[in-house]
Amino acid sequence: MPRKYLFLDAGAVAANYRELASDLSEASISLDIMSLAAYGGDRFDRIFYYDAIPNKRPDESEYAYADKLAEKERELSALSQISNVHVRTGTAKFRKKKGLEQKGVDVLIAIDMLRFAFQGHMDEAWLWSSDLDMYPALDALTETRVQTTLLYAPRTTSRELVACADRSVALTVKNLLRWAKEPELVKKHSIDCYGDLRTNEKDCLRQIRSGKVDSKELLLYESTKRARYMCYWNGRCCFGKTERAIFDEMFEGKKIDWDID
Repeated sequence: MPRKYLFLDAGAVAANYRELASDLSEASISLDIMSLAAYGGDRFDRIFYYDAIPNKRPDESEYAYADKLAEKERELSALSQISNVHVRTGTAKFRKKKGLEQKGVDVLIAIDMLRFAFQGHMDEAWLWSSDLDMYPALDALTETRVQTTLLYAPRTTSRELVACADRSVALTVKNLLRWAKEPELVKKHSIDCYGDLRTNEKDCLRQIRSGKVDSKELLLYESTKRARYMCYWNGRCCFGKTERAIFDEMFEGKKIDWDID
């Protein structure tokens, strides 16, 4: 059996789930690392989780910083207690315009990926990151026998990074909810797809946008009776509570060219 190692950029993971929670109008959604560990039916042999210890902000009191630091340490300590999960830490510095920014995490990930590859410890390297700074490490791994898979957010990951990996898996609503600590959200935000529009739905839909994907017409409707949307594209109808959930299900990161009203 091939040995699979998973490398998680905690900053990217948190950002992807914050964006998902906003898109789905949920208070918060977070990763359940054990659900991700069993992705695809084959467990990862080792998981490396890279996070940043926050530095003190200039306007932050000693007590507030101590509480924040203790909370982060408890979180990372709990993760490190999980079998085959290893925590690595960098630092996070506060920038006025950008808030907390991770420093050194991308370097730690790159060093570990290349070290394990050249030492022959792994056959597959899976990386969850949207950071273009990871391009040199992924590119270097193409010179080895290690196969790379990138878990990426279609909206925020450059095409160069996606193309550099041997394989890529889009972080769709379905995938992110499948790996979340809130399993009830899977059913709440499920998507219903049909080969054609049901007759009893036609009279309660109002078209709100149109466009094209892969040069094929896309029509987006809003239900006038139920709190959900419907998208029609390429002979297929999908219903869901949010636009993003529908688009992820149907297009998996493909570009939508919207018509100008």
